[in-house]
Amino acid sequence: MYSPEIQKKAVDLFIDLVKIDSLPFEEQKVFEYIQKYLEGKKVKMELQHYTDGDNKGSNLLVFLEGNDKTKKSMFFDSHADTVTPGKNIKPIIVDNKYIRSSGDTILGADCKTSIAVSLVAIDEVLEKNLPHGDLLFLFTSAEEIGLIGAKYIDTNILKQYDYGYILDSGGDIGSICTVAPSRGTYDINIKGVAAHAGKQANGISAIKIAGELLNLLPQGHISDKIVTNIGAISGGGTINIVPDKVEIKGEYRSNDGGETKKLLQTVDDAVAKVLSNYKNTPVQISCVHEEQMVGYVLNDNDDIVTFVHKALNKLGVTPNNLTILGGTNGNIYMAKGINSVPISGGGRYFAHELKEEVIIEEYPRVVSLLLALINN
Repeated sequence: MYSPEIQKKAVDLFIDLVKIDSLPFEEQKVFEYIQKYLEGKKVKMELQHYTDGDNKGSNLLVFLEGNDKTKKSMFFDSHADTVTPGKNIKPIIVDNKYIRSSGDTILGADCKTSIAVSLVAIDEVLEKNLPHGDLLFLFTSAEEIGLIGAKYIDTNILKQYDYGYILDSGGDIGSICTVAPSRGTYDINIKGVAAHAGKQANGISAIKIAGELLNLLPQGHISDKIVTNIGAISGGGTINIVPDKVEIKGEYRSNDGGETKKLLQTVDDAVAKVLSNYKNTPVQISCVHEEQMVGYVLNDNDDIVTFVHKALNKLGVTPNNLTILGGTNGNIYMAKGINSVPISGGGRYFAHELKEEVIIEEYPRVVSLLLALINN
């Protein structure tokens, strides 16, 4: 769609970016790269800091003042952090068609493809003086470990914009995540009775209790709309002591509120049933649920969806509305009443896999989409 120069710029920027290590809360060098790249250009940049528990993070905001009041104002969100294994990434070009990692790490296409195309789009808007409304490019942190950076973006800033597009959907250009899940966690703590291993009768093993509980807890793909996973079990100590403490941590993701309630009840019922096996003992089992992410559903006739459909149609691309069970910063923004939706930022296989890749010929089309949205 665009010139070889645009393609080369996007690819070069992407390769530069993935070589910068940026695990969650370690994104500073990516922000420095962006700031240096945009230095001297007609943009306003703000590096905003926040504290989340014991962690200190930042988000970079890049503002472009509008030059055409008839155009929609909008923001584009890209997160700067990557998952593990994400250090010392070595991008390679395969057959002049694909960009992949060397195989020992993820590539970092999630989400550095979108950072690169955002920078190219900014250049195109400024250098060609394209008509546009007010624009904001967000580069957020710690998305991969709970959408943390997005939680600290000032809601009042984002509500000034008509539409927000989160460039964090894998798949071909045209992908739009119109249905996204709620996500919650549960934390079960089991307290048994410690004793010397030689005196088993005096102890009650928390690990044994955990085993009974694990057989009752829902796990895996429950339905097309709900999945649950037990991701961490910890406890015990030395092998000559009957263990008195075990912790079980799990999560669920659901596009169905009714099914979510049933799942949570199943977890609580499992805890109650196992606890009933230990009446008249000091055994304790507690379970705490926490909602981490609020789901959303957008329809074809919602303005923000028809707006991106129109832009895609101009490019000759068929829109592909997706229902996903993963989360993006869009969940945070939508829960705050901010009109936004995730779309493809370039790259494929965003499910935190080593086989992430970028199709070089297709990649510049994401720049085309951003510019089509800006000038829609």
